[in-house]
Amino acid sequence: MVWYPKISTTKRKTKRLKKIELGRCNINDHGFYELIPLILKTEVVILDGNDLFPLELRIFARQLKEKVAEAKGVMKLQTLVLSNCSLLDDCLFELSRCITHIPNVDLRNNKFTIEGLRALAKFCRKSDMGKLKSINLRGCGVTSDELEELADVFIKFETLNLAGNSLNGRPGVEEFCRFIDLRHCRLHEQSKKLIQESCRKLKIDSKIF
Repeated sequence: MVWYPKISTTKRKTKRLKKIELGRCNINDHGFYELIPLILKTEVVILDGNDLFPLELRIFARQLKEKVAEAKGVMKLQTLVLSNCSLLDDCLFELSRCITHIPNVDLRNNKFTIEGLRALAKFCRKSDMGKLKSINLRGCGVTSDELEELADVFIKFETLNLAGNSLNGRPGVEEFCRFIDLRHCRLHEQSKKLIQESCRKLKIDSKIF
């Protein structure tokens, strides 16, 4: 008679993945589609330096909104980093469909024009910002004209990074400053310094610190 040790039928509970970092991994469209379910179940997702396209982001936005509906508004994804992903206006438009369900979004070093930023602002206004609290638009081509037009949305972020953009026109900075008392806001310190420098050059009296 041969005795076999009893194999436990109890499944070991694995810890939930909290962070995925896949920067500069040359992820193609099929790879991205496969990753979407995992992205939606992870708190922090870093996809820096992977080229993404409108169709991929459209499918991502659709699945994210479906997940939000299933979970009755509760999302596990808290931070999404899409910096240096070669995103253009059409990509920002697709991402804007779901962006207000994600508290922290990093879009630095992508190139947007007023058209893409208008789409972002439109969805932010529509949902009254939703859960979106922090956005990084460093080096995204934001100009003084765009700052002027979108100031009412930009001031609603808890953290807004506009460093590395050219805000050298007086009207945009003036309009932005008109909306808020910058001394008591929670803007990123780099953004405050950038605005302060622009105000100094344009001789705008604005108390920031």
